[in-house]
Amino acid sequence: MEGDEFLRRMRLGDASVFDELMPILEKLVHGACSSFRIFDQRRDDVVQDVALKVFRQWKSYESQSKLSTWLYAIARNRCLDELRQQNRMKNRTV
Repeated sequence: MEGDEFLRRMRLGDASVFDELMPILEKLVHGACSSFRIFDQRRDDVVQDVALKVFRQWKSYESQSKLSTWLYAIARNRCLDELRQQNRMKNRTV
C-alpha cells in the first residue's frame, strides 16, 4: 500500500486498512525489534503499541516519505523507548 492510498482510505474511514496494513506493520516492527534484540512478549507489546500509534496519529503522516519509512520510524522509536525502560528497570534492581 502506498502512502497516498493509505491517507485516502483513512480519510474515508475504510476499516479494511487495518487488515491490510497489519502484516506490513508486523514485519517492519519485528525487523526493528530484532535489530534492538527485543523478543517474545516485549516484541508483541511493541507491535500493539506501534499499531495503536499509527491508527491514532495517521494524520501526522504527510506522504513526503514512503509509508514504510514512516512506519519504521515509529517502530524504531518505540523500540528505543522499550530499551530505555528496560535499562531503568535494571538500574532499579542493582
